[in-house]
Amino acid sequence: MAEMDDHLEPLVPWPRLQQVLAAHNVDALVATSHINVTYLSDFWSMSQWSRRAVQVHAVAGVTAERDVDVVVPAGNADLAVLEGRLPPTRLWVYGSFVVRGLDRLAGGGPEEIAFRDALVQDACPTPIEALARALERRGVAASTVAVENAGLADGASDALRERLPRARFVPGEALIRQVREIKSSREIATLRQAANNSHAAFQVAAQAARAGMTERDVERQLFSELVRRGSVPFLSSLTAGTRTALPNGQAGSYRLTAGDLVRFDGGGRFQLYTSDIARIAVVGRPTPRQAKYYAAIRAGLEAAIAAARPGVRCADVFHAAIAGVRAHGVPEYERTHVGHGIGIENYDGPQFTAASDQTLEPGMVVCLETPYYELGWGGVQAEDTLVVTERGVERLTTQPADLVAIGA
Repeated sequence: MAEMDDHLEPLVPWPRLQQVLAAHNVDALVATSHINVTYLSDFWSMSQWSRRAVQVHAVAGVTAERDVDVVVPAGNADLAVLEGRLPPTRLWVYGSFVVRGLDRLAGGGPEEIAFRDALVQDACPTPIEALARALERRGVAASTVAVENAGLADGASDALRERLPRARFVPGEALIRQVREIKSSREIATLRQAANNSHAAFQVAAQAARAGMTERDVERQLFSELVRRGSVPFLSSLTAGTRTALPNGQAGSYRLTAGDLVRFDGGGRFQLYTSDIARIAVVGRPTPRQAKYYAAIRAGLEAAIAAARPGVRCADVFHAAIAGVRAHGVPEYERTHVGHGIGIENYDGPQFTAASDQTLEPGMVVCLETPYYELGWGGVQAEDTLVVTERGVERLTTQPADLVAIGA
């Protein structure tokens, strides 16, 4: 493998991973889904992210320092060394791939060298055999191994048990979720950039928007700015007029008209990490009701942010948000949730619901939101991304969720 960059921090906070493994008496953790393989190992498989049937696995265990095995098809071994990402500690290749020049490569860059080294090793016949060998090398073939089953092929779980009959296999999904709740400093920096890219793209789109433009016209401005800033559009909703009452509405042929609300929710991926913010604009001047309802949901968001700090129950943040909106002019306001964690996936823990028994911890990155949807009238929403610190919370976006005026 190529030499590790000592100045690059892994995505997964390693001490946190070790704490969770110890708390559950687990000796090794196997990630199998595209999201969690990348999270655990920094290894990104283009094939797995585009075709979920592709088998790529990451293995981590009880080690003081980062030590990650990756099981990968031979044709994806060229991604072992990727700029801006730490390489796996060990690569376990299965299958075969045809490429010429393996015996003639004298120089070449680190990617080519790593690809050659991976292809000239003895490949395993199947991904399960490669995974079994990785676990055996770690000395956990007779220990407790937590396995995420989501990315395993049909029959793979049974095959692994047959191959390692002395191992005790337990579900790994909840463990990975628990680790992901607390973000590394690298994750926080990436999420900060993702959120600010999305906010800047909304501002550019709002400045360019005019009455008569279609929702798709505005969305093109939004997406173009996201891409210009290095993000990839991801799970965005952009609607205008009464269509803003559609929680997941997609941009269409509706043309903006004076007095319309314009609602943007979502954002883009930046270095695979997601953003989820919501901003509202109005074409021309807002009506009294638009201004009143937007002020109320903003007040609810600020009440939730003021309540959020380490040790506070997520349920209490939920109640603060609801009470804040109701106290500022929308007494009928109701919600099932007012936010969620965010990371390499759009929805991480914790969840902000009335029934949530989770408490906030430093290092959590969360989205707090107070949407209001009314069919036949429209929808208003404010949503911000925040990191929980030792003293409270800090907004990751640099600009507040103000009501923006669009040229009529």
